[in-house]
Order: sequence, then C-alpha cells, then structure tokens
Amino acid sequence: MVANAKCWNCKNWIRKNQFFCSHCKKVQPPNFRNEFELLDIEKKYDINLDDLENKYLKLQQQLHPDKFSSLSEKEIKYSTLASSTVNDAYKKLFNSVSRANLLLNLQGFNSIFEDKSYSDVEVLKEIMDIQNKCMEITDEDSKKSVLDELNIYISETTNYISSSFDTKEYENVKKLTIKLNYL
Repeated sequence: MVANAKCWNCKNWIRKNQFFCSHCKKVQPPNFRNEFELLDIEKKYDINLDDLENKYLKLQQQLHPDKFSSLSEKEIKYSTLASSTVNDAYKKLFNSVSRANLLLNLQGFNSIFEDKSYSDVEVLKEIMDIQNKCMEITDEDSKKSVLDELNIYISETTNYISSSFDTKEYENVKKLTIKLNYL
C-alpha cells in the first residue's frame, strides 16, 4: 500500500502491502504503488515466471470473490477489486512488453503505448521486413522457417532489453520494447 492506512472495519493501522487487516482479518481495498510490489516480485526485467504464477495463484486463492460471497457487500466489493487488481498485475508482469513498459514508467519514462508515432526508421524497416516475410508464407515449411526465425529474433530482442535495463540504457530499452511489441 502506498502508505499505512486504517482498516475500514476496526480502524486499526494496516501495515504496508497488506490485503487483510492483521487485527480483524477483513479484506482491505488494494492500494499498491505498482504491479511488482503487489505480487511481491523484484523490480527487474528478468523475472521467474513460475514464481510469478505461484504468487498470483496464492493471492487469488486468498482473494477470490467466491470466498466472500456470504459476507458484507463491502467485503465482496473489496475482494472483487483486489482479485481484479491481482489479475491485471499478473497479466502485465507476465507479458514481456508490458513488464518492460512498467519498468520504464518506474524510471520516469512515458508509456510506449502513449507515443502516437514512432520515428526510428531502422526499427520500422526491421519490423516491416518481418511482416513482409510473414505475408509471403505459402506453405508449412516456409511457415515453420519464418516462425523459427521470428522466435530467435524475439529471444535476441528480449536479451537486448534485459542487458539494456542492466546498463540503465532506458532510451534503448524503449526502442527495443516498441520493436518487441510488433513482433
């Protein structure tokens, strides 16, 4: 949670990053700074996707609205909101483009999705070349070949994004993330 807050039910203080009041055990409205914090994942590009999934599933077991269906409207509302927030955070962290975008936002960069146009001619040419190859596929063998080439290209791009985050080359990360978004 952004700051310590008081429980809506018992008015006791709730520690930062808690979905439940430690005193009365009531579900609380989510109030986290970012998706990494919400799912207790280190703020870095290379994350363990199995660890992410395990933390997601654990939170969903605790917060699923069906567990609160016989409780107060407020608890149903907060559990639904919390469950939805966890789902959204999981999707963003699982997707490499969204994850890079989240990390860029944490470094003060605008979302790559806010830019109305992109002017890096070299990257645009690479993307168009790949798209043209995909459009020229005529049989299963060429489809497999293009898919294999594309998977290698995606892997290389994610490796470049990772190393660019490590060296704090955020403009390069942004350029590579835009490229990855089109692959």
